[in-house]
Amino acid sequence: LFYTAAVPAALLFAGCSTMSETLSPADISVDELQRRKDMASDPEGRFARSKTYVMRQEISDESIFGSLEKKMLELKYKHPDKVKCTVSSDGEPVSGYIINGSSAWTIDYKSRKVYPIAPQNMEQLRNLLRINTPSSKIKDVFKNVKLEFCSTPEKDFYKLTCSNNEKNTFELYIDAETYLTYRMRTTIHLPTGTVRSDSVMQSYSLYEGVRIADESVSETGDSSQKQKVVYYKLDAPLTDEDFDPPVL
Repeated sequence: LFYTAAVPAALLFAGCSTMSETLSPADISVDELQRRKDMASDPEGRFARSKTYVMRQEISDESIFGSLEKKMLELKYKHPDKVKCTVSSDGEPVSGYIINGSSAWTIDYKSRKVYPIAPQNMEQLRNLLRINTPSSKIKDVFKNVKLEFCSTPEKDFYKLTCSNNEKNTFELYIDAETYLTYRMRTTIHLPTGTVRSDSVMQSYSLYEGVRIADESVSETGDSSQKQKVVYYKLDAPLTDEDFDPPVL
């Protein structure tokens, strides 16, 4: 499993670093890779059986001058299709979004405004979130899945190129030794232009028997955004009302 702020926020990032790679046919199937990936990240099946979770990340924007302002991101999930993401600064909510079934909103807490998410943006956001939904499989999320073996100067991977349409692609790099997700690249075409993101999982740790990407970085031009997990709880007590849009 991997959790980065880039999963919900990939629609905000631009730019993508390059990586030299040599591709060849994979020696295993997508189903077998999924099995090994699940075993590596969720050996006891605790995440797959969970109905809710809460995760908090500390987010910092990095530059050549060092760390800038730190923020806190809180992600809540409730089976089967409720998600709430809130970004806070100095303990006060700044922005966020909610998905509740077929409805979704972005929230600007500073201006006290709630905006419906445009339908054309919903599919991309849902795909990013479903990757980290308990019991969800790659082939359940994407119609088109291409698996290749990928060699780089750094290490070897299984590369999954996934899409539901030709305009938006998701590339997942699975470490060929650990079977944990190492990198995720996205290319998304929006009415405002093409958006690309590149997220690298830097380390993993065990939380309640589940192996989580607890440190990651998302590159954005000359700067980068780092995420560090500071709290993670499976089967947290959440109600349906937690996913209603706030009255501001």
